[in-house]
Amino acid sequence: MKQRSPRLGATLISCGLLGAAFAAHGADGSESLSAQGVTAQEALQQQPTPSDSLTGAQAGGQAAPAAAIAEVVVTAQRRKQSLQKAAVAVTAVGEGQLIQQGARSVVDVAAMVPSLQISQTGQIALRGVGTPSTSENADPTVAPHVDGIYIARPVAMLGAGLFDVERVEVLRGPQGTLYGRNATAGSMNIITRQPEFATEGSLATEFGNYDLKLLSGMANVALSDVLALRVAAQTNSHSGYIASGNIRTPATDSADTASARVSLLYKPSRDWSALVRIDSTRDTGNSYQYGTVPVAADGKALRASAAILPAWNDGRYNGASLEMNWLLGPGNLTYVGARRRTATDQLTQLVAYDIPLRSKSTDVTDQQELRYVGDLGKFNFVTGLFYFKEENTVDFRANFGGCCAYENQVDNKSFALYGQGTYRLTDRLRTTLGLRRTHDKKSRTGGGFALDGDFNIGGSISPSDSFGDWRRTNYKVGVEFDVGNNSMLFANLSTGYKAGGANDNSTVYDPESIKAWELGWKNRFLDNRLTLNLDVFNYDYSALQLQRYMVGTVVTLNAGKAYSRGIELEGSYRPTADDQFDFSVGAMRARYSDFVEVAGNTAADVRDYSGNRLAKAPPVTVNLGYQHVFTVGTGTLTARAQTHYEAAKYMDYSNIASSRQRAYTRSDVVLTYAPADARWKLMAYARNLENKVVMTDFFVTNGAAHGVLANIAAPLTTGLRLDVFF
Repeated sequence: MKQRSPRLGATLISCGLLGAAFAAHGADGSESLSAQGVTAQEALQQQPTPSDSLTGAQAGGQAAPAAAIAEVVVTAQRRKQSLQKAAVAVTAVGEGQLIQQGARSVVDVAAMVPSLQISQTGQIALRGVGTPSTSENADPTVAPHVDGIYIARPVAMLGAGLFDVERVEVLRGPQGTLYGRNATAGSMNIITRQPEFATEGSLATEFGNYDLKLLSGMANVALSDVLALRVAAQTNSHSGYIASGNIRTPATDSADTASARVSLLYKPSRDWSALVRIDSTRDTGNSYQYGTVPVAADGKALRASAAILPAWNDGRYNGASLEMNWLLGPGNLTYVGARRRTATDQLTQLVAYDIPLRSKSTDVTDQQELRYVGDLGKFNFVTGLFYFKEENTVDFRANFGGCCAYENQVDNKSFALYGQGTYRLTDRLRTTLGLRRTHDKKSRTGGGFALDGDFNIGGSISPSDSFGDWRRTNYKVGVEFDVGNNSMLFANLSTGYKAGGANDNSTVYDPESIKAWELGWKNRFLDNRLTLNLDVFNYDYSALQLQRYMVGTVVTLNAGKAYSRGIELEGSYRPTADDQFDFSVGAMRARYSDFVEVAGNTAADVRDYSGNRLAKAPPVTVNLGYQHVFTVGTGTLTARAQTHYEAAKYMDYSNIASSRQRAYTRSDVVLTYAPADARWKLMAYARNLENKVVMTDFFVTNGAAHGVLANIAAPLTTGLRLDVFF
């Protein structure tokens, strides 16, 4: 590890020299939008809309070249700004790209972002680090948000899918000085479309193999000059991708969801607005809970279901939020309050045990956030207060010959005060400082109980009462320098923290912490026909949280130390107005530097995993895409081909042979026809042409030598989609 540090330092210096070589680009062009004549109040009054996207030349006040790449506006730093001028590692994927690349849920976004891994269970890993548990036992390492609302249990976000979405932003690195909920690896924010003061609508229908049927629609209406309503809904169903080996069991890994969202915007003046959102999703598909497949000792997963009984799944995800904005003094004051409820009821049976498994859970979260964002001359700032409360009840029953039922209630509370400011030292040089103070409290009550053959609960076997209380202070220090109009260098040093928690067996695990160094270089070249962004990172983790299976339950434990170091390159190139290439490459080395696991009382129960690779950390990932626009009659036909490559990786921290996912590629082709009036468009696609079996999750259910299961990615899918706009 120490021998590699000089290489990393040399890389950082080289990046700086390369950036300086482009100083001929001219004067400062990387100021925030407020420095370009847009006040912070105007920038934050509403979320960005498609009209906010500018070409790079337009942003500079010149006529846009025909082939210029449209610039994306993001709110990753709590203010509306160009993606190319945000001094952080962030990837934004717009609605059009999501549809074209077939992203029906956040799982599909992983193939568009360097070093991102998302599974059907809701496990999100970024740059080699993620929380393996999605239950009440642990918090996400990558904090998921929908419209700025923190989603404590990511399965709720997966069930809703992606519809009427403006964009998805993935912010890499520890977060806390800008966001209410802290995270150590990054943040993902799904930003849905707000109501507009116009009357419009759309309808989309999609059919494909595996009996795919998708129907989505949106209606927006201005009820008055100050009130606008937007309603969006989607249903999505397909038969199972994995055939069942039992005649009583339907094919597994199917989908059957229905979602709706209602948004009401009240804006009586430029200085004040209120936005209410209500959403609901019901998921009855035999999805990831029943989509597990057996894995051979050499890591080869099979397309055969591990479930042998008729599966039952009923997931209900509901939420309501209120966002209010006031223009006060030099900035914008925002209040966000939300309540979310997740209720799941699941029944299945695994071949490994030949017993039924029944699980019910209810998760209710409340959160309040007060945030003030503004500008004072050369100084812009964000400051906020955050409160989060979660109540989670779990009833899990599996009859192991009189044992066991687990009934637990977990209560979480989190309080935080955070702030970040950036000061413009010169026309080209800016510096940033951020601070955060967090207080987390957790309690777990309940335990294990006897269980008879009729699933009735008996006496207590193993109480599971535990409590935790943690306080941490985190910081961020950054500097950014405009090499020229279209070139910016930035460097950040930040720390992050994620609370500890309590396990079913009454043990308490420690908080996870990180120190992260990052150097970035963002560029636009060739009259804004080429964007090229480079990011180098160095993460050092302490007490990294992992997951281990124990008889009848799953526990979270801490590794001593771990690191993740790498480089990422993203870009787009438009040689002509009809051609575009896009690409991203990530190279990473992620290891446990100090990790000794004590699983029992004998010498055989002590295992040293120091030097092992982090789970779900492929050394290399590559995304490549090319599209060309043909003129067909009075319309256009857009042909696109894209591929995603991952080097071999381990799916489990033990690095056992069965957890090794071999290197693979996943390629798609898409054809889209749109007439000149753009009132409709028709898309035909084939996705995952290789049709390989690829593990997305991995479970050691009965010891490292056997009882190994996995979730796998979707097979080859084909279909047609028709969008109509009115």
